[in-house]
Amino acid sequence: MEPMEFNNRSGARESLGHHRSPQSTPNRTFHFKDDAGMVTFEFALTVPLLLLVCLAGFWVLRVGQLQAQVQDAARVAVRELARGSDTGAAAAAAQQVLPGVGLELTASGPTVSATTSFEATWPAPIWGGLSHRLIAQSTAIPEDSNE
Repeated sequence: MEPMEFNNRSGARESLGHHRSPQSTPNRTFHFKDDAGMVTFEFALTVPLLLLVCLAGFWVLRVGQLQAQVQDAARVAVRELARGSDTGAAAAAAQQVLPGVGLELTASGPTVSATTSFEATWPAPIWGGLSHRLIAQSTAIPEDSNE
């Protein structure tokens, strides 16, 4: 049985039963004079942009980590106050969680609260003025000293 033949779009006859070898396939790459240096240009443009996106992603993750530490510092400080410790012990506990955190302690009615703040600054010399102020507050009811 002979392979079936047909005409392709270009009018050339091809058979269904035989496969072309890679050597018989013509090379169809085109080179234009205007394309010289395009790969270098695209590489030079995209690599700094990718680096910038990565740095921004790390910055967002770092700010999220610092926000969690600021919240923990507020929680630890208000827990110390609720247990009956003095404000110095509460401030020391907050500084152990995040050194350099600002602390404001208030007592109003039956509750005590601690508000912590921290200034997150961009560590690289690029965008040296980039900073974000992180604030957290925690409130608790003081424990009875009679128990």
